[in-house]
Amino acid sequence: MLVTETAVGRVEAKARPVVAAEVAGQVVDVLVDVGARVKQGERLLTIDRTAYGAELKAATADVRRIEAQLENQERLLKRYQDLSQDDFVSKTQLEDIEASKRVLIQQLEAARARVEIVARNLDKTDVVAPVDGEVVVREVSVGDYVRPGTALFEITAADLLQIILPYPEVIADRLSPGQRVLLRLNREDSVEAEGVVTEIRPTIDARSLSADIIVEVTNPGGWKPGASVDGTLILEERTSVVVPDVAVVQRPKGAVVYLIEGDKAVQRYVKTGVWTQDEIEITEGLEGGETVATFGAYYLTDGAPVRVKEAIR
Repeated sequence: MLVTETAVGRVEAKARPVVAAEVAGQVVDVLVDVGARVKQGERLLTIDRTAYGAELKAATADVRRIEAQLENQERLLKRYQDLSQDDFVSKTQLEDIEASKRVLIQQLEAARARVEIVARNLDKTDVVAPVDGEVVVREVSVGDYVRPGTALFEITAADLLQIILPYPEVIADRLSPGQRVLLRLNREDSVEAEGVVTEIRPTIDARSLSADIIVEVTNPGGWKPGASVDGTLILEERTSVVVPDVAVVQRPKGAVVYLIEGDKAVQRYVKTGVWTQDEIEITEGLEGGETVATFGAYYLTDGAPVRVKEAIR
């Protein structure tokens, strides 16, 4: 027998990144609009790259100039080192040449780093999708001027979803990661999904007096962020005797069921456990396998004659 608790929650995307500009410039091309499905790395928008291309050429030329100066300095240093062996140059002159070489090496490192920065900025003029998903917000149009940090698009990664389900605080102590949850959209044609509790939010909502659990699932097909979802949380799985709810009758001395033995109804007092929508757990009084009266049981008495039309075990 499954001990369950149901709740109505909502579907959210596991990832919903806001794509922002990383460089400044004028937007010259927008390739997607709201509703477009995009793949990770797909180009979404292009920022004018003219200035960045020219800057890269200048930075590259600067590297080549310093490389040529360093090459000349190395030749000069080699010549001074040879002359110093015959005492044709002073030690001070040699040290000055070596110091100039070190300065050029440092300048070359800085120039090469500058090339890397400019090349990266040039690359960032093409704005690409960070994840597979669907464009849900577009903030810019061709001709807009953007700066680093300007929001351009919002994308939902709809392949991986998280389901937020609120459960009453009275069962908060029974919630734990790893519990199974059966999921179904609140519509007739919904496919079903199953996941496990991945997170329990640590606070109780003051308005609803509920604790939220989070279930991560792969999109079973057609589920969209924002949709409502029915979640059945499996709190416990028991091996128990269960009977249809109509089989249990409340009498002054307690709950009874009526066993069908031959052509008579035999009253049996029982103790009940968990009640579900259409079944009741019997913790004492039945062994399992007995035939019990269901519909019409309320009108029976101990020893009453019966005629069985259909047996339900």
